[in-house]
Amino acid sequence: MEINQEIIALLKKASIPVDEALLYLMTIHFKLSDKLIPSRIKQFIHALGIVRDIEGTVVWDMPLFVVKGTSLIKDFSWVEKEYIPLFKETNPVKHKSTSECIKRMKKFMTENPVTKEEILEATQLHIHETNSRYIKQSDYFIEKGSGKVRESFLKTYLEKVKELNEASQSRTQEKFIAQ
Repeated sequence: MEINQEIIALLKKASIPVDEALLYLMTIHFKLSDKLIPSRIKQFIHALGIVRDIEGTVVWDMPLFVVKGTSLIKDFSWVEKEYIPLFKETNPVKHKSTSECIKRMKKFMTENPVTKEEILEATQLHIHETNSRYIKQSDYFIEKGSGKVRESFLKTYLEKVKELNEASQSRTQEKFIAQ
């Protein structure tokens, strides 16, 4: 079981310190005392709509944990509508098969707990950093090869985005603490 990456992405997008927010969410989940959690963190969390209190009952609008090997996304039409156009607009010859992209994306998201937004951000970074003649083919960007000889440029770019976001979050936390 892992922390739901969609929650982490939402916290980052809202510039809320992830560690403090997750600590508060875990106090709710495990029914622990939240006395040491700053009230501003509690307010931010409830404003995001991750969890609600309805007449003393905790209602999770987003699950805090996900089981590794499962994807929260069931509808992959976004691959055709949002992911593939990024490649087609940059270099039309860099897309071959929509069905192959969807198949690889389903497999990728089952093996890697990431959000659609994180994937699109990583893809945009690849396209932005790379000369249009040299961008990866849309299905190969997700994964290329078979067996033990597989590589994923998407995974590499997700790590780059994570590093960039962590650096940005660190600066945001410094500002947040200074308030």
